[in-house]
Amino acid sequence: MHIYNGTEKNIFTYYEDDGNTFNYKKGDYCKRNIEFDSSKKQIIFDEQQGTYNSQFKYVQLILHGFDPTIKNFSVSGQQYELIESNDRIFNPLDNLGDVYDKESYKSMMNALSAPPVKTVTIANSSKAINITW
Repeated sequence: MHIYNGTEKNIFTYYEDDGNTFNYKKGDYCKRNIEFDSSKKQIIFDEQQGTYNSQFKYVQLILHGFDPTIKNFSVSGQQYELIESNDRIFNPLDNLGDVYDKESYKSMMNALSAPPVKTVTIANSSKAINITW
């Protein structure tokens, strides 16, 4: 899950079911809100709604734009070390130089020189998960 640091509070609803049946109509789904609040320095995965067991045992958080001095996250009271990575998802200008004016894509060029991302992998749970830094 990619999380981009910012100043506005955001909420995302995650949904998962078996993808093959209509059992979601009987409550066999996994749904939860994920809230990012930079002013409180926290990310909250609400308790799961529904009876479906997520197929994901772990969640990898890929953190973009966070303070480079942050070394650890607390996940429901347990400390996790952040791993720094210079990997980028993609180079937005690869193979586009012949088609687009590079001047129009200065912000993407700046994104390429952004600080490295940090990652942490945590255990998934149907219970609420509170992440702070």
